[in-house]
Amino acid sequence: MAAHDSTSRNMVNTATKTARYYTVGYAPQNGRPNPPSAINLKGRWLEESGFMTGIPITVTVERGRIVIETEINL
Repeated sequence: MAAHDSTSRNMVNTATKTARYYTVGYAPQNGRPNPPSAINLKGRWLEESGFMTGIPITVTVERGRIVIETEINL
């Protein structure tokens, strides 16, 4: 039986918001023509969602969709 003041701890990573809106930009190439497209994701929500600095990720690309997953199951 649990102690009177104990609480159940569910280790679920939940970000405060689930949708983020960005615009595809470009990565400057020192004035070279045709710079490549780029998406720069940043914010505290990344860590809150399990994307800690330094952990490896997998990026899966499909037409109109990009999925980013941690390689370490947290």
